[in-house]
Amino acid sequence: MSDLFTIFVTDDSIDENIAEHHEVVQWSYQNLEHPNVIPVTSKQIYHLGNIGVLDIISELNGSMLGEGEDDWIIENEIKKEILDRLERGFNFEDALLIKLKELFKCSIKNERNIYFHF
Repeated sequence: MSDLFTIFVTDDSIDENIAEHHEVVQWSYQNLEHPNVIPVTSKQIYHLGNIGVLDIISELNGSMLGEGEDDWIIENEIKKEILDRLERGFNFEDALLIKLKELFKCSIKNERNIYFHF
């Protein structure tokens, strides 16, 4: 089993209204260098859980996000709430958290889903 997972926002090459979930996930693995894709390891997923990021996302999205649990966020209002909590709730910045905030901003601006493939 691979220790590589993705958090991502698709680009315009994917029509989210007709694409199957597996096609969207496959796109992320085929585009690991794309600016809208964050490749993450189990250790990084654990880190996001440990600092409370996954709890915030799960709470506001009504999900149970964690390793082994895929999810996506469709509604911009929920994404805005999550981004607001991430921006207000952390006194420190690490590279992964910065990238995640940027990805939420991209998702909101382009009105595209944000996916967590763990």
